Amino acid sequence: MKPAIRIKATDQHGNIAYIHRDSDRSFRCTLASGLPASFFYAGILPDEMACRFALDSCTTSKQALAIVQSHGSATHIYEMLGVPDASIEPLTALRALEAEVQRLKALLPQVSEHLDDHVIDMARATLAQGSGNDIPARATVPASSDPDQDSEPPQLYLRLYHGRRDPAEQLEDWGSEGPIIGPLAFVQTTYMCDVKFAAAPEVMDRFFPTVMAGWRERGLSNADGPLCDWQFSVTSDLIDYDGVYYGDWTVFLANPTDIERERTISQGVG
Repeated sequence: MKPAIRIKATDQHGNIAYIHRDSDRSFRCTLASGLPASFFYAGILPDEMACRFALDSCTTSKQALAIVQSHGSATHIYEMLGVPDASIEPLTALRALEAEVQRLKALLPQVSEHLDDHVIDMARATLAQGSGNDIPARATVPASSDPDQDSEPPQLYLRLYHGRRDPAEQLEDWGSEGPIIGPLAFVQTTYMCDVKFAAAPEVMDRFFPTVMAGWRERGLSNADGPLCDWQFSVTSDLIDYDGVYYGDWTVFLANPTDIERERTISQGVG
């Protein structure tokens, strides 16, 4: 059985994420608010999959911290957290309860309407950190450096570039700009170099209606969220989206209001 490990990652703005695993699970990333996230939020920018593979083979917390520091950003501070004793009854019960809630939501999606998502997120955060001492009363994801707590926090988006209708066409300029897809929970490049991401069902319905319709027709529970996983397959260095082949893509953080304003302008509305 592998040892439980918890590493705290703090960026230059004070935003916190935890890279952690329990003895019976793989490493994952949880934000201070309790939401699951990509390693991107812990400063693992160049190659998340390489970091995951290295972590899965480590046997000590010292090795794990060294791996995270080597793959992490220079703007982040990484520190090892004490792992709570598995015999501590409150944390053990909380972990079992959180797992049961997720199982119930998968079996009966309508149960989600009667759950307080904030309470569930805080439970995840408590388990990720190991104690309740470092959890903010009401964190945003990702935490904003703006002291105005009423402002919208930035969200994660993926944008496609360099589009052409004919995949064999050699463009002399940058071609057409593609959609801004999001907000997303995470974006990562798989070992096959495909672009994998996850989003809420309403985002998937907006950008991938055919995919969602197919899932619902087949009765698949992943169409009901809370997050839907999907990916772009990269073929001959191109991503096919809605009949246009894009040669480049980028991931960025932006305010949702600004994104909607840009979408409106690009569509020639208003």
